[in-house]
Amino acid sequence: AVATSLDADLLLLDEVLVVGDVSFRRRSVDHIRRFVADGGAIVFVSHEVWLIQAMCTDAIELRNGHHDGAFNR
Repeated sequence: AVATSLDADLLLLDEVLVVGDVSFRRRSVDHIRRFVADGGAIVFVSHEVWLIQAMCTDAIELRNGHHDGAFNR
């Protein structure tokens, strides 16, 4: 809720979509996509690979705190 009321250029999202019901997740994804379409950038941290692939155009994978390679969707 706080992030939606800010006028920011960059959002840091850490496992933000692991809480809430399906409706909350859908609204959140829609908001994030609009934010990026309007020129915003996100740093999105998640363990959900499918969600990263759906939300991000570029990604890096960290294992045990080390870069393990990039993947494309």
